[in-house]
Amino acid sequence: MIHQADRGASEGARVLLVLNERATGDAVDCYRALRRLESEGIVDAWAVYPYLARSSVGVVGEAMIEEISHAVVALGATVLIFTHLHGVGVFASSVRRLRAAHPKLVLGFWEGDWYEQYRKPFPRESWGTCAECDIVFVCGDGYVGRQLKRHGCHDVRYVPLTGDDRFLKQPTQSTYEFDVTMICSLVTSRIPFKRMPGSSMRQRLAARFTSRFGSRFAVFGSGWSGPNAHGPVPYGEQAEAYGRSAVALGCNNLYAKYYFSDRLPIAMQAGRPMVHEFVEGAVEVFGIDSGVNWFRSVDEAVRLTEAVLGDPEGALRRAERAHLLAEDRFTTYHAMQYMICALSSKRSICPGVDGTTANPWITRDLL
Repeated sequence: MIHQADRGASEGARVLLVLNERATGDAVDCYRALRRLESEGIVDAWAVYPYLARSSVGVVGEAMIEEISHAVVALGATVLIFTHLHGVGVFASSVRRLRAAHPKLVLGFWEGDWYEQYRKPFPRESWGTCAECDIVFVCGDGYVGRQLKRHGCHDVRYVPLTGDDRFLKQPTQSTYEFDVTMICSLVTSRIPFKRMPGSSMRQRLAARFTSRFGSRFAVFGSGWSGPNAHGPVPYGEQAEAYGRSAVALGCNNLYAKYYFSDRLPIAMQAGRPMVHEFVEGAVEVFGIDSGVNWFRSVDEAVRLTEAVLGDPEGALRRAERAHLLAEDRFTTYHAMQYMICALSSKRSICPGVDGTTANPWITRDLL
C-alpha cells in the first residue's frame, strides 16, 4: 500500500522501506515514524516491502528484487532503504541490476544488529550488497565499519538503536514490586571463543544482585533459570516491565564504541533510574548529563544501585533528564529522519536539505 501526502506537487522524498517484517504492520515504530515524517513534509510518499513475509511464501533472490523493482515504479521512489536483508538470496549483483533499472534511486542499508568477527560474524552475502548502496547505517564503530570499508563501502554512518513512542513513561510509585530489574537474554556457548563477551557480565551481575537483593531482584529474558528468572517479556511491553521496579539495570552482549542495546533508550523512555555498564563514546552520544548511572564493574553497579535506592528523589530527577533525552533524540522517528535526509541529500531530492546532513548523535564520520 502506498501512503501519499495530499500536498499537490511533490515536496519531499518518496521512500520505499524494505523491512524485515513477517507480517505487514508488525514494525509499528517504522510506520509511525514515516507517518510523522510525511506530516512534516520530509516524506512525500512511502511504502513498505515486508521481505520476510514474501520470503516465507517462496519469493527470494531475483524474484524478490523484481518485486522490489515493481514497488519502486509504483511508488515513484526516490529513496530505498534496505534493513538487514540476510538469508533471502539477494546479493550485490541483484542490487546492481536494481540500480541500473532505476538510476535516480538512492540506496541505503540500515543494519540494526551489531556483529563480531568470531562470535557473531557479519553475514557474508551482505558485504557486497552494502557496497552497492550510497550510505550504510550501522549502530556502532569498530569491526563492522572496518570490514565495510574494506569491502568498498565509502559512506558509513552511525545510527544508534532506539526506542519509540510505544514505550511510555511509567508512573512513579511509593513502593515497587522489585528493587532492581534487568531485561536481557542469557546468550552463551559451550565453545569459549564463541561466547558473547557481555554474557559473562550479565551472569556476574545476576549472581551478585541475587545475592544482594534476593527476591527484590528480577531478571527477564530467555535462558535464565531460578527464582529470580521471570521469563521473556514481549518487545512492546518492556517499559511496563521496567515500571515494576525502582531501578533498571543493563549491560550489552557485544562491545563496540557507540554501541548499546535498544533496552537502554527504552528504559530511559520508561523514566526508570538507569544503572548501565559504561559504553565507550557515551559522553559523545549522550552528553555529560544524560541521567544514566554508568558502571565499569559489578561492584560499582551494586554501589550505584544502592545509592539510587537511598536517594529516590535525586534518582528520579536524573531519570527525568534521561527520559527527556530519549524522547528528544533516541526514537525510531529520529533515526528515520536522519537516514532519509542523509540519503535525500545525496542527489538533492529534498529542496533545502544540506548535503552535509549533520549526524545528531556523534560529531565525526565513521569513515
